[in-house]
Amino acid sequence: MTKSFNYMFIMLLGEFTFTEFYQEDVALTWIDQAAISIFVTFTPVFFTLLLINFLLGIVGDAFGVGPNR
Repeated sequence: MTKSFNYMFIMLLGEFTFTEFYQEDVALTWIDQAAISIFVTFTPVFFTLLLINFLLGIVGDAFGVGPNR
């Protein structure tokens, strides 16, 4: 399980390839390949947008203080 968390962290940093999902003795169908492609494409995009949302929320709270305070 630690290997999967490490791989997800590396994947979020942008250092990933499709070869980690393939095993030599297992034949993948086109559905498996499509699922891997979707997962590898949209996971970093989703987490990047999530982190930008957190950042904007923090900045909005910090600079959104009105003159009444």
